[in-house]
Amino acid sequence: MKTETCWGWTKSKTKAGYGKISDGQKTLLAHRISYILNKGEIPNDLQIDHLCRNRWCVNPDYLEIVTQARNIQRGLLAKLNFNKVIKIREMYKTGGFSYRKLGTIFNVSNQNISKIINNQSWKI
Repeated sequence: MKTETCWGWTKSKTKAGYGKISDGQKTLLAHRISYILNKGEIPNDLQIDHLCRNRWCVNPDYLEIVTQARNIQRGLLAKLNFNKVIKIREMYKTGGFSYRKLGTIFNVSNQNISKIINNQSWKI
């Protein structure tokens, strides 16, 4: 299932919610296959992070190679999600919201809002 944002895996999923592909002998994770086919190899010491926070998404634009520590940090400590980031950018474009005001609304620092607006984080 493809939407304007995520490409939802519609076949089998793991218990954790990741899309999976099996050849009968081994199981591969669909998001990793999508990344490899669209962007290239994944170094052994790195992981794929879903920027949209949806484990079933296979949109290569929403997949990023990161360290395990970064992946955990994003997952456990994230105050924002994909939809909130889109909303922040939309609100900022109206001209009626400063970094400070958006930070207050979304309970994050002005610096985080600046990084989101300037595509330094949440590169989607």
